[in-house]
Amino acid sequence: MFKERLTKAQVSKNLSEVPVNEIGDIDLVRACGMAGASNPLGLAIWRWRYAGDTREVFHIAEALS
Repeated sequence: MFKERLTKAQVSKNLSEVPVNEIGDIDLVRACGMAGASNPLGLAIWRWRYAGDTREVFHIAEALS
């Protein structure tokens, strides 16, 4: 469930705020960015694999070589 929700949030056109007791798409994108700050390769692999961001392929290949 979380994987699908995060994948949807990364391509969402609606990143508006939601009430305090709810988790919106913007909250998931923010959390992903915070995790990517300490692990950029992991975030690049996630975006390539689950969000279909093919721009990340060269970055991943360079980092793994």
